[in-house]
Amino acid sequence: MRKRVRKAVRKLRAGNPRRAVSALVHPHHTETRIVTAKARVAAHLRDIHGNRVAHGPFRGMRLPERASWGQSDVSAKILAVYERQITDRLVDLADPKGGLIDLGAA
Repeated sequence: MRKRVRKAVRKLRAGNPRRAVSALVHPHHTETRIVTAKARVAAHLRDIHGNRVAHGPFRGMRLPERASWGQSDVSAKILAVYERQITDRLVDLADPKGGLIDLGAA
């Protein structure tokens, strides 16, 4: 963030207030690196596990190729840590002889 602020100050001193605001608002290259790294990790996990949940109560469940909510959480789903507290609670509530009713879950 400090680099962005310094860049914005330089833009202001140069008489470019719009570019100064832009320097503060637009994503920094570090954020792009994070997104790229997440995509690489997800691709690696897909290569290993074949787009299936690898652990937990949903082990073996196939994940869709293209998720409508984005690809940034695919790694967490494959590793079974995505919304872990909810999954743990579902397991606690599960009745081995019963079923599960989906009440508006995505």
